[in-house]
Amino acid sequence: LWILKGSTPSTKPRGAFQNPGPQVADFNPETREQKKKARMSQMKQDFFYKIMKKYDKHGRLLCNNIDLCDCLEKNCLGCFYPCPKCNSNKCGPECRCNRKWVYDTIETEAGNVISAFPFFIND
Repeated sequence: LWILKGSTPSTKPRGAFQNPGPQVADFNPETREQKKKARMSQMKQDFFYKIMKKYDKHGRLLCNNIDLCDCLEKNCLGCFYPCPKCNSNKCGPECRCNRKWVYDTIETEAGNVISAFPFFIND
């Protein structure tokens, strides 16, 4: 029985051992490190993709959630062949899903602008 100055016999001493339970017995530092790396990777991915991406995973613009065709016409229902990746008729030569860039303009070979990107996007 331990008795500390100023305490009653029922009080536990400060250095008393307490069984930490099964969570410490099952502790594996490698598993913990793997989980930590996975969380950090996900945080980095979320942070950088939100900055860099212009389109979401469905091919919609992140700035306004609009499903804009790559011909840059707001009312176009899709004027391209179906995309081999997502099957959308609104993807030009490259799929819009998670794409990190937008077409600024559509021009003729002579340099005349046919259509321009109709929205403002923060870079």
